[in-house]
Amino acid sequence: MRTDFPPACLDAVARRRRAPTGHGADARLLRAPRGSGLLATRLLAHAEVRLARNDTTAARSADRAAALFGAARMPLYEASARITAGTALAANGRVGEALRQLDQAAEHSAACGATALLGLADSERNRITPQGR
Repeated sequence: MRTDFPPACLDAVARRRRAPTGHGADARLLRAPRGSGLLATRLLAHAEVRLARNDTTAARSADRAAALFGAARMPLYEASARITAGTALAANGRVGEALRQLDQAAEHSAACGATALLGLADSERNRITPQGR
């Protein structure tokens, strides 16, 4: 497992642990119980399947996965989950919430130097943002 994350990435994780905000911030999930990374991975996989099936519960599963990944200090996985949540929210017409999820994904990706994830978040944001906005 990679442990040499840039300081900015670790600082972003520390800030998130001190001040949980955003869609779905749930104090019960922020305690990072043992195995929360595994549960989050399972939730994210379910969210991606639900998104492919146009199931409206995809966003909720992805958001829960993002909260668990954040609590487990797994910022790159959290960013991935937030991209999935943003895509699902946009598919349900909840563009404002989708953009907030994608902004958080971009923030984590940039802080960790994950240019591919940052590009994916930006691409999804551009896809769902109405022209002229």
